[in-house]
Amino acid sequence: MSAGGFLEKLLDGADVEWMPLSRLAHINDGTHQTPKYTDAGVPFVSVQNISDLSGAEKFISESDFRKFRHKPRKGDLFMTRIGDVGTCAAVDNDDPLAYYVTLALIRVDRNKTTANYLKHFIESSFGKSELYQRTLIYAVPIKINLGEIGQIAVPIPCPDDRERSLAIQGEIVRILDTFTQLTAELTAELSQRKKQYNHYRDGLLTFDDDEVEWKTLGDVAEFRRGTAITKRQTTEGEIPVVANGPTSTYSHSQHNRDGETVVVARSGAYAGYVSYWNQPIFLTDAFSVHPEPNLLLPKFVFYLLQNKQSQLHDMKKGAGVPHVRVKEVEQYGVPVPSLAEQARIVAILDKFDILTTSLTEGLPREIELREKQYAYYRDLLLSFPKPDEVEA
Repeated sequence: MSAGGFLEKLLDGADVEWMPLSRLAHINDGTHQTPKYTDAGVPFVSVQNISDLSGAEKFISESDFRKFRHKPRKGDLFMTRIGDVGTCAAVDNDDPLAYYVTLALIRVDRNKTTANYLKHFIESSFGKSELYQRTLIYAVPIKINLGEIGQIAVPIPCPDDRERSLAIQGEIVRILDTFTQLTAELTAELSQRKKQYNHYRDGLLTFDDDEVEWKTLGDVAEFRRGTAITKRQTTEGEIPVVANGPTSTYSHSQHNRDGETVVVARSGAYAGYVSYWNQPIFLTDAFSVHPEPNLLLPKFVFYLLQNKQSQLHDMKKGAGVPHVRVKEVEQYGVPVPSLAEQARIVAILDKFDILTTSLTEGLPREIELREKQYAYYRDLLLSFPKPDEVEA
């Protein structure tokens, strides 16, 4: 049975009323004061860590938390009010949580609905559409006012029959939670795979001083700067333009690098980011590293630099636009094992890389498919008939 047919059977002719959220919940905001973080205390929830309420890395003191007017409790719902407006997290216990004004705390009337039902709806295409109509899209960052959140219309089946209404909502939540649980399990497995990969990578790329010869990267590789170009200066083509980030920014008809190329982003937020390309590219705001072919394999150099990614990011200088200097990267010490040993290490790390980071193979692809499947069924299961107007 299709999800649409399942919904019809579940409703069995029951009415559906689209109610303003303000009739289903009280909506509050967090502290307007800039938090004073401490090493321990009450976990602080923000836009950045709303996806994992139990994994907060910032805390405020108990005394500051006591000043909060609206303290979260089990059954409440957090929702982001800026940036990616409408990202939600249900509170599943009574442990204290602090939160900033960038989040809304939605206290649900449990006689009418539940936090998890609202979460699935608000994050659906229907909920996002409701939010978008009321979002200040010209603000920086994009945001939604607290009062506007209460105006979003939410479908409530059987509004005059509490027990049946909650049962229908609960069945929809149960089905959708099955998809999200599978995605969570795959994501946890991916996290473990990454830890395993990092462990093996560290071991494979660790050498004793008496095992191999060590050189500075500048002694065994040539560094070449990219060529400045703007999007207007490009001509139509399929050559990726590689600048200062993990992905190509646009395309061009010409290339200035070909074959295996190790790239280090030179400036901006991603300054120091290392990437590997094995195709023609046009390199712009970055520099490429070309090892001597009789000493080092390019892919081996890429893995060496990737293993020190955090150190390369720490090389950033500049109060305005941060940048990484070629001279500092040239001083980086690298081991020079035999080419055969380098090839063996690269082959092993390539296999781990496919499992952990490939978009077409391994767990990331599986997670992507499950997320798409969840979004598809979520929109089908929440496609309630809607009148032209909803009374406020």
